[in-house]
Amino acid sequence: RVINDVEKVRRMIISNGAELLFNLVHAVIYLALAFSIDVRLTLLSLLVFPLFAGVFQKITKRLKRYAGRSQSRIADVTSALTEAFQA
Repeated sequence: RVINDVEKVRRMIISNGAELLFNLVHAVIYLALAFSIDVRLTLLSLLVFPLFAGVFQKITKRLKRYAGRSQSRIADVTSALTEAFQA
């Protein structure tokens, strides 16, 4: 069992590592292309991006919290309905 788990982890690291490298190469190519088109606009985009990323991260956390609350409420209603119909 342990050997099987270790093998699964090894395969996951290899496949995810290849995908990470592939995405990194794409990012570098796109960044070089953006710089070749307009240096100032690319620099502005690179400065503004972290601000938007921070805002989206806060929004995402809030949405996850609301989704968790909603799922909890749905579970409560489902439980109550199940108990009502089984009684």
